[in-house]
Amino acid sequence: MLKRKTPVSLFRTTGTVYLIGAITTIILIGFIILFVGRIIEVIAYFSLPDELPTGDIKEKSKMMS
Repeated sequence: MLKRKTPVSLFRTTGTVYLIGAITTIILIGFIILFVGRIIEVIAYFSLPDELPTGDIKEKSKMMS
């Protein structure tokens, strides 16, 4: 959801890493993957611009596609 509202694509990567980590926690390697996901999430939050551009949501989604 954050990927749709912000220009930072790392949020999509974070979601994917969390999904893979959650699935692989059964074999215990998932906990390491979840930790890596947390690091990527922190980097994504620090990558956010100070001010988000305002405007029509449809125009933003066209620009990001």
